[in-house]
Amino acid sequence: GRMPREQRCDRERHENFSPRVLYFGSSLTVGSIRTSRHVSACPAPDSLANSPEEPPCPSSPASSAPAPRSSVLAAPGDDAADIQALLDEDEAVICLSGTFPISAPLTADHDVTLFSASSAVLDGGGSSAVFDATGTIELRLEGLIVQNAGGAITAAIDAYTVYATDSVFQDNTGEEGGAIAAYTAYSERSPFLDNESTSGPGAAINAYAAVIGDSTFDGNASSEFGGAVYGSDIVIVENSTFVDNESGEYGGAIYA
Repeated sequence: GRMPREQRCDRERHENFSPRVLYFGSSLTVGSIRTSRHVSACPAPDSLANSPEEPPCPSSPASSAPAPRSSVLAAPGDDAADIQALLDEDEAVICLSGTFPISAPLTADHDVTLFSASSAVLDGGGSSAVFDATGTIELRLEGLIVQNAGGAITAAIDAYTVYATDSVFQDNTGEEGGAIAAYTAYSERSPFLDNESTSGPGAAINAYAAVIGDSTFDGNASSEFGGAVYGSDIVIVENSTFVDNESGEYGGAIYA
């Protein structure tokens, strides 16, 4: 899945970057935020405006960009094996509708978008991760519900770069980052509810760098640092709410 956290990017391009935890807006409610010394290394983009536009799928907004390859699956006629078959065929965009039980993690070795055409749910059933990427891919989740991941897993979603937009992550349990574990994670307009990390930091997001906007973190619990979010280098937060998150050590809401 992820590149080791020890890897660092070119510092010269970011020599003037300052705080490791940045917050913009007026709706932040936290139990606690802990920061450590500044490290001037490879920050995440300054704004969520850099996140990609929604891909063209049935019922999605029209896009002026050329349409990438896409396929549509609808449960219960299709199942997780059909999603994996499309991933194996290097599909760029997979549009989902309905609830898909996941008994083994979906995998991919190329950039991919999973897009909800209508009320799509990926459900780990309490015993499986939902997605475990290979290599340094970008995974984009648009309008999905990711829930009930569990078992001996790192997190519900484990990939190098994760973009989560208008998606819900609830009741996921992992060893290190209950909902999302990534090198870089972006969350926009996405609630993280009642996720748990059992033996590592960041119950909702565990990443080297995290960029969060207009998102809610409620009832997440970590056994170590960062009840909701752990960023080993930097966390940027804009207009987001943190309520009733807990950590076993430091940073009930955020640790960076």
